[in-house]
Amino acid sequence: MGRKSGVFFVNQRKVPAYPDGTKTVDQMCVSYDLLSEVASGRVPIVLLPGGFHTSVCYDETPDGRPGWKSYLPERGFSVYLPEPVGHGRSGFDHALIDKAHYENKAELLPPILSFSQEVAWGVFRFGPSYPDFHPGTQFPQDAIDHYWAQLVPNAEVFQADPNGVTVDALGLLLKRIGPAVLVGHSQSGRHVVPAAMRYPDLVRGVINLEPACGAYGDPASPPPLSLPDIAYEDGLDDLAKVPFLFVWGDNLAEAPFWESQIAWVEEFSTNVTKAGGDVSQLSLPEVGEPGNTHLMMLELNNLAIADLLVHWIESHVECTR
Repeated sequence: MGRKSGVFFVNQRKVPAYPDGTKTVDQMCVSYDLLSEVASGRVPIVLLPGGFHTSVCYDETPDGRPGWKSYLPERGFSVYLPEPVGHGRSGFDHALIDKAHYENKAELLPPILSFSQEVAWGVFRFGPSYPDFHPGTQFPQDAIDHYWAQLVPNAEVFQADPNGVTVDALGLLLKRIGPAVLVGHSQSGRHVVPAAMRYPDLVRGVINLEPACGAYGDPASPPPLSLPDIAYEDGLDDLAKVPFLFVWGDNLAEAPFWESQIAWVEEFSTNVTKAGGDVSQLSLPEVGEPGNTHLMMLELNNLAIADLLVHWIESHVECTR
């Protein structure tokens, strides 16, 4: 099948620089691996990484095996890989940093959201305690240092609306490429649900890989250490037009963080289903794929999981353009 790859930007805007001049901000970088029009008449899949991650997580596994970026075209789907604004190759509005620098006021700066390896170990469910892995884990253990090198801090905290700017950029991407299936992971669940509410005619389906849509953190702490639930109640009629799949790995009971996220998804599923929507949940251990951490796209069975996602798309989504 004919293939084409490349990169482009959406959502960029020019603003005054501080203290003078002009700069470009809020740009979202989008790489792609496209089948030719002759090879595929299917809607494409848009793969968004989660917090601290970039689209590298879909490119190749830490131990060098093919990732979803190259595998999904083999299954007949073109793919787009946007970096959320403030992550990886995407820009962000750094006016607050400039202002803090020129006015010598460090107190203007919010804390950057990042995890130490020890904290990530528990939240991502690599094992019961750092640095021990769960027995039977699907994560490629010998490549853990290559995985750590992929992680980046979340710079979108300097934006006035950290989530909204990426949702805006997704809208521009969808208007450019046409209808698509959105795949969110972890933090980017906060992007794909609002995108489905705002653009139900362009979002053919949403796959949320262990989304972090529920409230978490200390309510007394400043953003981004505390985040509210993603509100969706006013968009139920639009959400009911879009099929949803939520995917979960193993050992969820080992990390208290996931209790609130599962509760949010359960409530969302109930409410959207009552509104006439199509909402499914997929537990990987229950379908014969045990041992997955939070990073299911990187693990030893990553292509088997991709096959499960493709099966759901073909069963629940209008795939033709």
